[in-house]
Amino acid sequence: RQQTAAGSVDPLAVRAEYASALIQARRYREAATEYRRLLQRQPGNFEWRLNYARALAWGGSHREAETELRTLSARAPRNATVEELLRSVRASIEPTAVEATRWVTERPGYRPYRLALARAYVREGRPRMAVRHFDIVLERDPTAALYAEAADARAAARDRAGAAALYGRAVARAPSNVELRRSYARALAADRQYTA
Repeated sequence: RQQTAAGSVDPLAVRAEYASALIQARRYREAATEYRRLLQRQPGNFEWRLNYARALAWGGSHREAETELRTLSARAPRNATVEELLRSVRASIEPTAVEATRWVTERPGYRPYRLALARAYVREGRPRMAVRHFDIVLERDPTAALYAEAADARAAARDRAGAAALYGRAVARAPSNVELRRSYARALAADRQYTA
């Protein structure tokens, strides 16, 4: 305090060091509060905003962290640290279709964002909109679980033949999965493929 009063210590630097120590101590809410105060004084400080986003993310405030990270990503689009943290934060969010559409627009080739969009459409009762996105995901990552999820979306969209075909692919990938086989049988019956 004496050094600060004498002007030999920068009070913002001290507060930034304190905020950093709070993050290291895993006191994320307090760290976020400190970084918020710092950013009121210097809103353009990239490092402080990144640490603020970290404190929010690690403290469970994922949507707030996502907002901060989007701002940072716009300022430094090729920053690997920001991109990695942004992906991690978004993986913890159950987005609306509008939010997930924005994510896909930003990174159209990133599979988890497109899958999040497909799932958001299903949750919001628009399975027909989800079908195309599931198809794109399945081109790159055809797993039994994803085939089954896409089949559910097609069934909800009243595409019985499409649902049966996708369940068939799921069963081909995991033939010993009894639950998948049961779902496949139900889809075949719904499509009136009774012999199958």
